[in-house]
Amino acid sequence: RADRLALCAGAGGRIETPDISSAVDEEGSAAMQDATDAALAGDSATAERALGLALDEGASPVGVIRVLLGELRTLRLLAAAVAASASPRDAVSKSRPPIFFRRVPAMTRAAGRWRERTVLTAIDRGLRAESACKTTGAVPDVICRHLLLQLATVKSGR
Repeated sequence: RADRLALCAGAGGRIETPDISSAVDEEGSAAMQDATDAALAGDSATAERALGLALDEGASPVGVIRVLLGELRTLRLLAAAVAASASPRDAVSKSRPPIFFRRVPAMTRAAGRWRERTVLTAIDRGLRAESACKTTGAVPDVICRHLLLQLATVKSGR
């Protein structure tokens, strides 16, 4: 990984946070996280781009869906806190374990747009999509893309 960082630094010798993320990324994990964060925050264009990058970098569609399911579990707790009168920002800042600083803006947007009931529906959709990806003759990339874009357009309302 150090050799990747050296290549990213180039002649200038300066490395920024995005450079580090991409250099140490294993199998598209940063892009997977970006795709799920964007989908949950309602940004379908970014979700689509990040998913394409993740898949190009070797991420599996099932892996992406599992990352999404983990984020939906967190989002369920955030939605419950918001329903109990916390602001989305307060819900995210009080989340335990803490949400990684780079993801706070996306998770704050997500916490403001999802209700607990719709999160539960999304979890069900995610579980069904994971199962469908493992079905003979399935096209997992398409199933995963459809799920993320479907979630990006959810109208949860407050």
